[in-house]
Amino acid sequence: MKLIPEKTLLQIWKALPPQLGSVVGEDARLAEPVLARAWSHSGKRYYAELELVEPRVAKLWMSFSLPLAIASAGHLVMRPKNAIRSNIESATFDGDDLDAMGECVNTFCSALNEAVRGELGDDHRIVFRTGSLEAPDISAVGPLSLATGRLEFGDLATGELELVVPDAVFVAVREEAEDDEGDEDDEDDEDGDGEQDAHDAEGKLVDVSADAPPEKRRKPKRKKSRKGGDDDDASDPASAGPLLSPEELAAIREATTAMTKGLAVIVADRPSARELWKESLTSIGAEFELVANHHQLLATCRTRNVDVVVVDADWCPSGGLTLLAAIRGAIGVPARLVVVASLATLPHLVACYAGGASEYLTRPLDDATLGRIMGPS
Repeated sequence: MKLIPEKTLLQIWKALPPQLGSVVGEDARLAEPVLARAWSHSGKRYYAELELVEPRVAKLWMSFSLPLAIASAGHLVMRPKNAIRSNIESATFDGDDLDAMGECVNTFCSALNEAVRGELGDDHRIVFRTGSLEAPDISAVGPLSLATGRLEFGDLATGELELVVPDAVFVAVREEAEDDEGDEDDEDDEDGDGEQDAHDAEGKLVDVSADAPPEKRRKPKRKKSRKGGDDDDASDPASAGPLLSPEELAAIREATTAMTKGLAVIVADRPSARELWKESLTSIGAEFELVANHHQLLATCRTRNVDVVVVDADWCPSGGLTLLAAIRGAIGVPARLVVVASLATLPHLVACYAGGASEYLTRPLDDATLGRIMGPS
């Protein structure tokens, strides 16, 4: 049973490199992990405390060698590479770096969530809680799984990444596996005597005991494998796969989307900011939805036809840069990504366009501009 958490942990591990690289702006190469069941701290590191908040509560951690943390935080605040390398050499990691690294890990959580949901179910959600250079106290955590591997950010930084997941996170996986094993053990024991019973081809019990009459003491036929579905599946056209080619399905989706008026989604971290957006957009009659973070944005894009995403840089962490990195390449996110800021700076403007923004606007926004943003492209 102990392999169940490790198998899931490996799937989570494999999902990390693209998100790591998108935040740091370098090609992230993550080695195969070494798995263990105990965690010991060594060297100066950045520790991120995460928490599974749904469907139950359990803590988990990521830890980064200090060079990796310095590189991640430095890139987020648009520090030049030579300055990042200098900080790595001097092991400089100040309060601003600590805050920036928290934003990085908050973005990494989207990769964790996708992997965890793929393994454990869509009802699971992990959030970032806090980050520190001090190792956490895990004395009361209980059994855990640890994955450790070498992480390289191009030629900028190299170090060690650790992912620490207590077994409490894997409760659903273990229970499901135990239920499956119990079902397999009990499946062939119909008379309740604790032993497997023999069946004929029609599923009827067969008497194979030594006392049975010769005509009844026949060899039971092996049951067909349960894999691959029932014989009735062959008559179901849907079981053979989609009737349309991928190209035809894509064309139908594109045509359907073109005929359907899309939604505008505004991302603002603060409730007060979302309320101001609501007042502004109600007056022009636009169809919109307000969300607080990239998790809510991606959930909306999966279930609704979204035409445009508006990122309020004044009320998004790191001026919306971490959000742009988190949604880059995600399925369902539209190409129209509009960043709105009160004070435009050249570094922020360049970083937003490099991060995937299609338009950059400064406040104040009049009704005509709002109507153009919210209207079809």
